[in-house]
Amino acid sequence: MLLNEVFRDKGLTGKGIFSAIALSTPPWGVTVDPLVLDRGFFSNYGQKTASPLIESYLTATVFVLTDSSRTSMAGNILGRYRNAWTKKFAVQSLSYKQLENAYLTEQETVENTGLKTDTVVVTDTGTIGVAGGTTDHETNSRTGHSAVSALSENDIFGFNSESGVPSDKGNGSNTGDTTETDERTDTGTNTSTETRNTAENTGVTTNNNDTQTRTHSRSGSIGVITPQQMIKEEIEVWEWLFFEDVFRDVAKMLTIPIYTY
Repeated sequence: MLLNEVFRDKGLTGKGIFSAIALSTPPWGVTVDPLVLDRGFFSNYGQKTASPLIESYLTATVFVLTDSSRTSMAGNILGRYRNAWTKKFAVQSLSYKQLENAYLTEQETVENTGLKTDTVVVTDTGTIGVAGGTTDHETNSRTGHSAVSALSENDIFGFNSESGVPSDKGNGSNTGDTTETDERTDTGTNTSTETRNTAENTGVTTNNNDTQTRTHSRSGSIGVITPQQMIKEEIEVWEWLFFEDVFRDVAKMLTIPIYTY
C-alpha cells in the first residue's frame, strides 16, 4: 500500500502528516504553513510503500487513516525527532561572519555595594523675656456746707402759778464748711520668661548599588584555514535545507525504502 493511498488527500486539504504535527507545536512553530510542508513531503515520498507503523493503524475494513490515527502518529514522530529538529532549526538562526573563524568575548562585572548615612543635627536654644508694669491712680474729693440757727426763751413761774413770766431770751447760729479728699495709687510689675531648647536629628540613609560591566570582543581569522576553504564550506551550508532533513526523518517512520510504481 502506498503512502498516497492511506493519505487520500495527499496533504492538500489539511489531512496530511505535517498538519497533524503542527497541532503539537513543532520546533519551527508557525513559521511555515503545514500545508506547504505536506505538499512538499507527499510530492517526494507519496509513492513510497507505507511502513508497518501506518499499517498498525489500519484494519481489514478501514484503509484510510483517521484524524485520531494521524494525531497519534504525529506524536510518535515528534517524540523521536523533536530534540534533533530543535537543535538543527536553531542553526538556521545563527549570526556569524563568513570569513572569520575566531571569536573571543571577555566580560568583566564590577559591583560596588555600600550603605551611607548622613545625619544632620539642628539645635534651637533661646530665652524670651517680657517685662511690664501698670500704675493705677485714683482721687476722690467730697465738699460739704452746714448752717445751724437756734432761738431760746426762758420763763419764770411764781409759787403755785401755772403761768410763767419771760425772764431771758437768746438767739444763736453756727455755719461750717467741710472738705474730704481720698487718694489711692496702685503700682504693679509683671515679668514673663520663656526658655526654648529644641534639638532635631535628621538622618538620611542611602543604599548605593553600582554595577559596572565591561565587555571586550575580538574576532577575525587565526590562519588555520584559508578564506577559500571558508567560502566553500559556507556554500555547503547554504545548500543544506533543514526541511529536507525533516522530510527524510518522517519518511523513515512512515515508509519503507522501496519505490512502487
